[in-house]
Amino acid sequence: MTDYYSECEDGFVALLQTLTSFFPHTWQVSDDDSNLTKGADTFVIVRPGAFPTTQITDQMRDIHWEIMFDLDVKFVEYKKSWDRFKEIRSAIINLVYANPTLQNTLGVFTVSLDSREQAQYLQFSESEANPNFIIQTMRATVIQRVVFAGGEF
Repeated sequence: MTDYYSECEDGFVALLQTLTSFFPHTWQVSDDDSNLTKGADTFVIVRPGAFPTTQITDQMRDIHWEIMFDLDVKFVEYKKSWDRFKEIRSAIINLVYANPTLQNTLGVFTVSLDSREQAQYLQFSESEANPNFIIQTMRATVIQRVVFAGGEF
């Protein structure tokens, strides 16, 4: 049985991992938020979101996979950290819109990005003077056309 969501998430993660100037290690873009303790300066942590569908035919659907993700950028000093955050977020936006098929992921024909949340600080401990990261939760909506055959998902 095919896991269509995982195909799309894997394609999204693989695409972001090509931004090696920001994410030199593949574990910096993953579904494992425990990686935040590994000491890198930037992370993208993905997780599944909603998946509304549009019926095309009896066996064909366009599934709007929502991949929720957090962009985490290490806080060093105010201006430098915010500039770095904006630079990385811009690189992600430009890369995704330049690759609307997630590098030819099967059935994917468009991807959009948005966020309904402001960027904010993440602090691991209240005893620390400065936050650990600047973080923003975003959503990638990947539209994948899927043909279901023989009642198999």
